[in-house]
Amino acid sequence: MTLKDGRRIDATLVLLATGVAPATRFIHDLPLNDDGSLTVDRTMKVSADIYAIGDIVTFPLDGNPTRIEHWRVAQQHGRVAAGAMMDKPHPYDAVPFFWTQHYGVRYEYLGHAAKWDQQEIIGSPDEDNFVSLYGLKGNLVTVVAVGRMRTTGVLLIKMGEKLGFTEAQRIVADTHEAES
Repeated sequence: MTLKDGRRIDATLVLLATGVAPATRFIHDLPLNDDGSLTVDRTMKVSADIYAIGDIVTFPLDGNPTRIEHWRVAQQHGRVAAGAMMDKPHPYDAVPFFWTQHYGVRYEYLGHAAKWDQQEIIGSPDEDNFVSLYGLKGNLVTVVAVGRMRTTGVLLIKMGEKLGFTEAQRIVADTHEAES
């Protein structure tokens, strides 16, 4: 295999996996969205007595139809659906979040944004210690961070309500001092 920079890497197998499609081909009696997902309400209900969760659903998030393909969000959906099925509905209103680890580095992602008009990196990506804030119309919509677990914990709690971009910057500064 030859990389863009000309370096050659010997490999027996190269796997490139791009794109995700909901596995819903077996569903014939419910309407599917153009992407193959099912539309659910805030309690994960598709229709009377039918619930669905995870990456096969498009759910309302801040008034917008949203589909997120991550197991952590599916866990959150599962709790919501179970409560609704037991007549104890608690509509989905959580801030989506997940984490992933690559080459020993844990990346955390909070929120969900299709677009943003502000972005600031605080800290050092080269040293695996940073917070990247993404804002839209003065409010924080998404955070990507490495090495700042206390900061992301505080931001996640505060993002449950509208959190201004400037306030988020202050939280990052304050919690970084406490983490140091």
